Amino acid sequence: MSTDCCHFKTSQSLQEILFSQSKPEWLLPCCGQHGGFLSDHCVSLLVQEAICWATDAPRVLRCSTVLTRISSILIEFCSSLSNSTQSLFLSHCLRFLDFPYAESIGYQCAALLMNLVALHGTNCVHCLTIDKGCEWLLSVGHSLCGAHTELFSKIRIKALHSLLHCSAVEASLSLRDRLMTEPFVARLYAQIGHAPLSIQISKVIVDDCSVAVRLNRPNTLTFHMDWIKKQLLATDVSVRQAIEQKLLPALLKSPESRRWFRLEFHSFASLPRDSAHSPRALCTLLRLAIDRIGNEEGNCDFGWEDFVSAAEFSDEQNGGGGISADFMEKALFDGPSTDSETQLSALSLICSHPKGARPVSARECQIVRQFVAKSFGEPSPSVRQHILTQIAKLFSRVSEHSKSLQKINDVLNLTKYRQFVHDIEQLALEHLPDQSTLLIYEIEKDEETANGESDGELGFSCRVFALMLISLIHSAQLCDLSFAPFEWKALIASLDDQFELCQDTALKLIDQIFPSPLQKGISFDFTVFLENTKKDLLFANPHSPRHQLAVEYRLRFLLPRLSDNVRRAFFDALIKLGANVCEQAANVNGFDEENPNLIRLVQICPQLHAILSAILASMPHIFRDDNATNIELSSSFLHALLSLCHCAAQLVSPVVHSLSPEGFLPSIGQSNGNFEDNFRTVQLLSKTCWRSHKSISHIFSRLIKWMPSPNSLSTEQMIKIGEYFWLQLTECRHCGAFEAAADAFRVICIRFWAFSSASDQFPCSPAKWLRQIVDALTGKISARHLCPSRRSAGLPHLVNALLCSEPPLSPDRRKFANFDHTVSALLDCRRSEDRQLEFHCVNVLRLLFSQSLLEERIFPYVEEAFQLSLNGCADEFWPVRNAHVQLFAVLIERIFGTPPTQQRSLHIQLRCKMSAHEFFTRYPSLYHSLGNCLRKLRLAVLRSFECPLGVVHHFAAFPALILLTHLRPAAHELGQTHSLRPFFPDLIQLLFALPARALREIASAALCSMATFTELQQIFDCIYEIGLAVHQRSSKNVSNLATDSISIFLDHIVELNVTILTSTDQFRKLREITRTFRSNRSGTIGHIQKMIYDAC
Repeated sequence: MSTDCCHFKTSQSLQEILFSQSKPEWLLPCCGQHGGFLSDHCVSLLVQEAICWATDAPRVLRCSTVLTRISSILIEFCSSLSNSTQSLFLSHCLRFLDFPYAESIGYQCAALLMNLVALHGTNCVHCLTIDKGCEWLLSVGHSLCGAHTELFSKIRIKALHSLLHCSAVEASLSLRDRLMTEPFVARLYAQIGHAPLSIQISKVIVDDCSVAVRLNRPNTLTFHMDWIKKQLLATDVSVRQAIEQKLLPALLKSPESRRWFRLEFHSFASLPRDSAHSPRALCTLLRLAIDRIGNEEGNCDFGWEDFVSAAEFSDEQNGGGGISADFMEKALFDGPSTDSETQLSALSLICSHPKGARPVSARECQIVRQFVAKSFGEPSPSVRQHILTQIAKLFSRVSEHSKSLQKINDVLNLTKYRQFVHDIEQLALEHLPDQSTLLIYEIEKDEETANGESDGELGFSCRVFALMLISLIHSAQLCDLSFAPFEWKALIASLDDQFELCQDTALKLIDQIFPSPLQKGISFDFTVFLENTKKDLLFANPHSPRHQLAVEYRLRFLLPRLSDNVRRAFFDALIKLGANVCEQAANVNGFDEENPNLIRLVQICPQLHAILSAILASMPHIFRDDNATNIELSSSFLHALLSLCHCAAQLVSPVVHSLSPEGFLPSIGQSNGNFEDNFRTVQLLSKTCWRSHKSISHIFSRLIKWMPSPNSLSTEQMIKIGEYFWLQLTECRHCGAFEAAADAFRVICIRFWAFSSASDQFPCSPAKWLRQIVDALTGKISARHLCPSRRSAGLPHLVNALLCSEPPLSPDRRKFANFDHTVSALLDCRRSEDRQLEFHCVNVLRLLFSQSLLEERIFPYVEEAFQLSLNGCADEFWPVRNAHVQLFAVLIERIFGTPPTQQRSLHIQLRCKMSAHEFFTRYPSLYHSLGNCLRKLRLAVLRSFECPLGVVHHFAAFPALILLTHLRPAAHELGQTHSLRPFFPDLIQLLFALPARALREIASAALCSMATFTELQQIFDCIYEIGLAVHQRSSKNVSNLATDSISIFLDHIVELNVTILTSTDQFRKLREITRTFRSNRSGTIGHIQKMIYDAC
């Protein structure tokens, strides 16, 4: 590679450096202007290019990679850097360390920074001075995680950890002490609960503890121990989990901190047993014991009984502060005195062991048996899952050790294990009632509705826990250890359970244990059971979903175990039975001679929806995979099935498409029943129709999914299926019906796209459907057939299914034939004069932006969608305004994410915030749009005396203010381009001028979110001046609006725990002023507007 700087003007031309062997001549001057080719020309060129293309992630990554390579070459030849070149390197690192698009850029900058530190250390005299240290390194450390940074980033903490391990910092203790100050360490502990940071923060804390142990610094170690205890007792579960799951294991793995931590931690266990923190202390000690056993070096041959009585967990001088085995058993069984975390920790200590074949003692079997018997009523799914996970580990140990015992024929210990497994299995079977008997009883008790079912004494949590235990026994291959044959008929009874999870678990267990009916020792008449299913469940007028699921799971159990002839005969009988029901309902012998007697649908036995549900459950066993390639052999079945589905769809569609099924009742003069009977009949009719409709949609989708080619069905049949789904997704009003049709249509679209791409003559082209619906939404063709409901019914699902299933035009899945055109047309909806079409378009956009499958394709349109929603939220037409608000909420969730816990405050959680640099770099036009929105709102407030603010102004303010509450200040080096300071004057004025208190609260929360600590201090000073001015004008007509706004801001300061402000005299004085004038309800804002504007 030549060193002529005229040939290297971009980072792409310099990529050759990455793949070339380094040469000394690269360090020489290339011309009279550059002192060195690499150090002067290339570095300056790359840094400037990265700044000019700061939003182009690939180019910034390329520049960072080449700069890292250049720094490595400079280290290789022990080259020195000038101050200007060093500043260029450092500015690039700090500018792009928190790049918003790709973490790879941040990691490259962190590697470049470490190379820069190494280059600096070879020529800096101060780096060799142990006593004082290097001020440049100190400034780099402060730039990484200084006081101006509100929230640490993972890469910054990682870079700081690497900086602390560089030779210059390790050699200078004073420099390390100036970096790792107590306030800084306290900030680390305060943010350890933030999941992305917990691992890197734990590494920094462990290193600091190790240095303190090595240098014998008891004050530092006491400081760390106090913070660890404080965070272990924190109310935030994420903080406790970070300490217990990240920091404690790291402390125990470090050889220097391990011994100190074990010796000092006994003080935490010395809390009084009646203390409020004693459960947390016990839980922490148990987790420490788990980590201690898991991190034991060498042959770990001791268990929890040896560990909990070890001397290192007791304080002999203070009378013993450790935990005993008896007290740990109390932690398991004394429910009111201990929380679930403590119980699960004790169970984990007993069951978990790094040695998979370690024997299980009789005491452990007894404790686990008692705990399992106690846990059947556990309501929490997460706790149940944790218990099952630990029991599975214990079962694995039993299984592995029993194999060794069988080899040596150790009858005594094998008997112990057999008794343990038998007891657990019997406990599980005791909690499995005969669901078949309960179901038949409910049918006989109320044959028409079968409503009012109770969960019984043995609730869902008991039954599902019992089934999971049985599954664990058989998955661990422990069934051979049981004394008696497994009572497998209890699983068949569980097929009628009222919860699908129990049914599915029971069916999987049956298929796992008894995959074939020909096994020895199994006697069961499947034909009789099939007849009982038809009699009990099909002919009993089932209207409960439990009965439908019972039919489905019984058939999934029965049909694979029957011969092909029996299966086909049963399926043929179902089709004929359904056709007979449709024929009876369509007879014109009712109260309306022009329409079928739909009321007959709830009077005919068996019910239509029960028959269709049974057909749907039987289809996988009739059109099986081995018959799918020869589906023409079942053409008679196909024709009869399609005829039945179309006939049933024609019957139920009028009810499903209507929101008032009462219209199908006879008139008052012709009605023979009373009002309550008619009301029940209407409800049953609605249930029957929409459940039948759901089964029809899924039957069509399965037929299309299993078709090997488009020739399997005739053109007329394909067109009818397509028209069915088009009708349901454009005109159907029943939410459950069109959502079920949308799920089925999504499956069909995949096949139809494939068929249409293979043949241009395919009658049901999804591209034609998509063009037709876009033309309707843009007003090119009539849209009268679209459902006018406020959520547009199934229309968004129709467009979403077509776009999600569209095949790409390129292998990289970035180009699609219809996606860009469709989304662009929907985003232009504000130009339409038809307001109904506008809210249809916005409803479609709302669903598209909420789909994770379209995330990459829809991302370029987020900015335009934000602009659309900000303008549309102020629309005067309520359906349009409501649709835009829903779209805005979806955009906020898509961009900022959802909080892990329910948001009960206006202060957004840190994980759901985004820095201003990151947000406005992605969506630059929103920076000016938000500013203009706030400015227009402020001007409207100024004119409020002449023309009062309307509701439209309030609706326009909400989205802009809510969006600002999700922003936080960027790092100091990145905050110059998109600074949030220009928003502050307008927000302060709106805080004191908006009449709606909710808007003023959001404006205050936005100020607190967007401001750094320094800016928050300035805002507080501004509000303090306003408060003093209000106090001085107390004799005049001062509005309570000002004092209420000040009170809102002060409450937010207290809620955010900004102690630097709440501890000042100004804060206390301002609080006293607001209390003095809180009772003043009269006056206007006119007297204080000038002082507000002067202060701003």
